[in-house]
Amino acid sequence: MIHDEEAIPVANYNYVMTKLVSNTTTPSEVKDWIDTAIQNKSWLNLLFHYLVPSPAGSTEYEPSDFQEIVDYAATKLAELDVVTLSDMLDAE
Repeated sequence: MIHDEEAIPVANYNYVMTKLVSNTTTPSEVKDWIDTAIQNKSWLNLLFHYLVPSPAGSTEYEPSDFQEIVDYAATKLAELDVVTLSDMLDAE
């Protein structure tokens, strides 16, 4: 868990949880990860590789499912900050 004053930049990279989103990961699972990160006041790094219709490979993800996740995160903006990885790592 991070403290509010440690939001950006990250004071301790051990607090950054990375979740790989594969072609078998459901939007509900990712929403649960988001809710858990909000509840714990922790970082959550979602790792997507390729957005493709009809994903077959493990690193491919359905664009409509991705959009569902983005839309869900947008409803939570009062409770979380959405930043790029470079913003998180390079903020001064």
